[in-house]
Amino acid sequence: MKILLNESSLIAPYFSDKTGVPFYDDILKKPVYMFWKKRVYGIIEYKSGMEYLSDCAAMQKTTVKEQIKFIENSNGLELVKKYERDMLDGDKFPMIFLDYDSNLQEGRHRALAVHNINPKLLIPVLVIEQVKDLKRIYEKVKSFASYQEAKDFCEKNDYPIDNSTFNAIKNDILY
Repeated sequence: MKILLNESSLIAPYFSDKTGVPFYDDILKKPVYMFWKKRVYGIIEYKSGMEYLSDCAAMQKTTVKEQIKFIENSNGLELVKKYERDMLDGDKFPMIFLDYDSNLQEGRHRALAVHNINPKLLIPVLVIEQVKDLKRIYEKVKSFASYQEAKDFCEKNDYPIDNSTFNAIKNDILY
């Protein structure tokens, strides 16, 4: 699982290492299986609350102002304030996510709460995308003589792989 992080940043301590949604938690727990069998890939990126809302807006073809209006229109500001209090009291919340494959997000209220606490804090965000060109990747991995060659190629390209998956590809039993 690739994690993108600016080392000099402040990490918000309010989030667990799970989303609370089984499918997305499987991406975190079983990245090799999810990549090769389910064709989805996730990375953890660290974003400020406003960066998260901006990414939500871009994904859903809206603006940050409209994303905040969605929160306000659903009486969500009370929930944001509650989240702020709970975070400051030490509660942990599920990791938020952006699923570009399904055009889904989960976490606007939590992102706004973190922003209100400290705009410089970064939030762990699971970013999900569909694996493109899996057949090409599969054929390339299959062409390698050794697991180490395949592993080097996969690491260079941020593709998850393990020895048993390599052997399944080599023996044409992955699919």
